[in-house]
Amino acid sequence: MNQRLMAFWKYDLFPYLLWGEIHSIGPCGSVYIESYKRSFKPEFILPIEDGQKLSEQLADLRANKTLEITKIDTEYKNKLRKILYIYGK
Repeated sequence: MNQRLMAFWKYDLFPYLLWGEIHSIGPCGSVYIESYKRSFKPEFILPIEDGQKLSEQLADLRANKTLEITKIDTEYKNKLRKILYIYGK
């Protein structure tokens, strides 16, 4: 492969994609990703520069979602403590 490429494939957790730089492309269209030591059927393939930008955006999105969920979870746990305190007297 002359051009460095990055593949994205389906995954079961948010953002529902994983990615990695392509080491080789198989005859049936599967791609081998060295960092995973596995082959995957890609959803799409991008030049490495675009793939890195997209992977950063997806990682940021995942981190922001986790942060927001943690904030909401903490808020509701605090509300629960207040409710239980009232009835616990």
